[in-house]
Amino acid sequence: MRVLEQYPEVVNAAFHSLEPCSIVAYLAIVTDQLAERLEEGGKSEDEDEKSVTLSPELAALYEATAIVLENGIKLLWLLFHVSLKQASDIVCDDSTNGVQCSWSGKDRG
Repeated sequence: MRVLEQYPEVVNAAFHSLEPCSIVAYLAIVTDQLAERLEEGGKSEDEDEKSVTLSPELAALYEATAIVLENGIKLLWLLFHVSLKQASDIVCDDSTNGVQCSWSGKDRG
């Protein structure tokens, strides 16, 4: 799925155009393409058992897609909250397993 490679370009374009809706559209395309790949026979079912096994390639694709979707959703969450707060009030700490952001300023309102 080459669409996963486009994530940085989509984010950059959304940043410059100030339109996060392009990120939403991109994430929808990613999920649609993953669903198509899964339906194409990426899974093999054993008739004796009711378990489903994925090939290592498809499992890696699934994991990469999950990472892109998670990052996209986190970015949309951050964009939403930044629109409610002043950007200069954001304090981020990446010393933990993930980036943790908080707002140091007072609410505008």
